[in-house]
Amino acid sequence: MKTKNIIALISLSLVFIFNTAAQQKQVNLPAGWRAEEIKLPLSFAPDIPITGLEEVRFAPGWGDAESEEYFSYAFVWFLDDPNDLTIEDLEYFLIAYFDGIMGMVGGFEEVGTFTSLQQNGDFYKGELNTLDGFFTKSELILNFTIERLEEGKVWFFRLSPQPMDHAIWEQLNDEIRLVD
Repeated sequence: MKTKNIIALISLSLVFIFNTAAQQKQVNLPAGWRAEEIKLPLSFAPDIPITGLEEVRFAPGWGDAESEEYFSYAFVWFLDDPNDLTIEDLEYFLIAYFDGIMGMVGGFEEVGTFTSLQQNGDFYKGELNTLDGFFTKSELILNFTIERLEEGKVWFFRLSPQPMDHAIWEQLNDEIRLVD
């Protein structure tokens, strides 16, 4: 009886240690950028069946529709359990995410987000069409990339309405990164 309790206690301790270690990894915060952390599952997108932590990094001009950094940001999902998400899962999650947050913030009854996604190994690239519920209340087209890291335990999203060759993408790709 004591052996079973000790084994159970060790098992629970290991699960806690591994989950805590995954969530201690953080995302770099360049000067001028704003950070936010959100516990998963997301309250605005309850149909996305994941648990863990989301870290968000907003470019300095994120909230200024006249800025070249407008709506340029990155978020990282640190999942409690590794997930081998399919391209269909990611498309569904992006639609649920943006329909949820833009509908909630903008007061839209229907957002109508749609996306197209291409996969190359653990790297995804695409375009997302939604409504800007935060600022302009009009159509918003975002280019984005997604990286699958650490065997599906970490998912890195980078988004901007700017074309992929714009300078903001150099910042998103080089300055917004994981740190231990």
